[in-house]
Amino acid sequence: MKESYDSNVFINCPFDTEYAPLLEAAIFTVYCSGFLPRTTKNINDCGPTRIEKITYLIENCQFGIHDLSRTELDEVNGLPRFNMPLELGLFLGAKRFGAPKHKSKETLILTEKPHAHQKYLSDIAGQDPESHYNEVKKLVTLIRDWLRPKVEHMPSGSILFKYYSTFRRELPSICHSSQLDLNELSYADFCEVVYQWIKNNNS
Repeated sequence: MKESYDSNVFINCPFDTEYAPLLEAAIFTVYCSGFLPRTTKNINDCGPTRIEKITYLIENCQFGIHDLSRTELDEVNGLPRFNMPLELGLFLGAKRFGAPKHKSKETLILTEKPHAHQKYLSDIAGQDPESHYNEVKKLVTLIRDWLRPKVEHMPSGSILFKYYSTFRRELPSICHSSQLDLNELSYADFCEVVYQWIKNNNS
């Protein structure tokens, strides 16, 4: 699938092991909806700083998914994680102050539970964040419903989740046939496997 501004979806979320099931489901749903998921992991270059990678993605993505669910205090430092709110702010700033094409930016803001953001980011009151409760099926449906008006047709959230469940069951054999170790699957490998599976099963 060819990358373009109006097909790119910036995913702003944690990259730790605990969040991985949600990120992988989000990647699958974005691909399955006919769009391209984009994260800083797509830029495999040690030259740019992380903020440069983020601003590059924001500049080149019309759509943005921003998960603010991980704002708990770090067990070591006792401080919250502000990366995701910062990147959301950059995305909203680009829409407000950027070049004319950025006026078309669209945002999906996610939280773990309803109204939780009011305790740590009250300035986004009125923007109606959606809550996924750390449930993969709920996340798939939220992303699907957000992207639905932008395409002619899309299966319902429950159907997409069934597709994803089938993909997960088949993933070990897919990796084996592709000479990939499931336990060593890189971000790029996972995206390619997802894309090819959807392409081969799109009926």
